[in-house]
Amino acid sequence: MILFSGRRHFYEGYTPDEILYFVRMAHVQKAELLIISNAAGGVNPSLKVSDLMVITSFVNFIKSVFPFKRSNCALNREKLDVIKELGLKNFLNLKFGTYCSNSGPNYETRSEIRFLLNAGIDAIGMSTVPEIITGNNLGMKVIGISCISNLLSENAEFETNHEEVVEAGNASYNKFSKLIELILNNSKRFV
Repeated sequence: MILFSGRRHFYEGYTPDEILYFVRMAHVQKAELLIISNAAGGVNPSLKVSDLMVITSFVNFIKSVFPFKRSNCALNREKLDVIKELGLKNFLNLKFGTYCSNSGPNYETRSEIRFLLNAGIDAIGMSTVPEIITGNNLGMKVIGISCISNLLSENAEFETNHEEVVEAGNASYNKFSKLIELILNNSKRFV
């Protein structure tokens, strides 16, 4: 098992090669299963802060920076069913949805939130899709998990701040840890 802490973002000035370094290193080390996590803003009104959303598909708004071969969603239906089963048996109340990545570092405007909602986006963040695509293209099985760190609404009277993102991550720690443990203990069902 290989564990990486943190990630590099495009908006921090890293090159695509620097951002994808950890995924490629995991592949070189013969990793078959890649679990990618992020903090994301919840667009779908059914999401709550600290929910865990398994990424079933994605929209890539940073593809001009990362010129990829086409890639499908993170997991096929059979693998998603395994995660659903594990989540139900362990009362994790997992959510499933479409994740959108943008280059950041700004949070979304009201008009962008309206657009995302109308486009069927469930959550948005500033990472993850390049890693999902690269992992898939390298032949790894990829699981993407978003921790919903804040809720986006075009009618909101407040702005998202970094402190609430950190607080939501801390609140979901136990549930996230349990999900990772379940996936690792059942890793043969994913590869």
